[in-house]
Amino acid sequence: MRTQANQAAYEGLIAMPIIEDYLYFADVCFAAFGDRVKKWVTFNEPLTSCNEQYGKANFAPGINKGGWGKWHCGHNVLLAHGRAVQLYRAKYKARQGGKIGMALWTEWAEPYTNTPEGGWVLVRCEGTKCSRCHVGRVVIS
Repeated sequence: MRTQANQAAYEGLIAMPIIEDYLYFADVCFAAFGDRVKKWVTFNEPLTSCNEQYGKANFAPGINKGGWGKWHCGHNVLLAHGRAVQLYRAKYKARQGGKIGMALWTEWAEPYTNTPEGGWVLVRCEGTKCSRCHVGRVVIS
């Protein structure tokens, strides 16, 4: 299987060769499907993917490299995305007229009431499930 071969050869998304491999893959896709596909997404939720695949080993390929793994994965994903965007804009956009981007994970909450207490606040998630801070409207009960 090609995916396993890539993983064995250079550890997938945490090694630099993935950038050129992804660029080749994107070029093939743009050439083959660009006449029909007008909205391209290079990567889906890279924060979640990199953290779960290479930071925590919860998703395949299940490589637990901690912070080093998730940051190298994220770095390479951003470089591969940037190169694919450059390729699309330079070689295909004028002819195919599509758009290209990345699907990012976000959170949002709305206030329960329109009172000042239900307005904008900084929410800090505590505990083991969440260590991020979010700014948004929240329910205050």
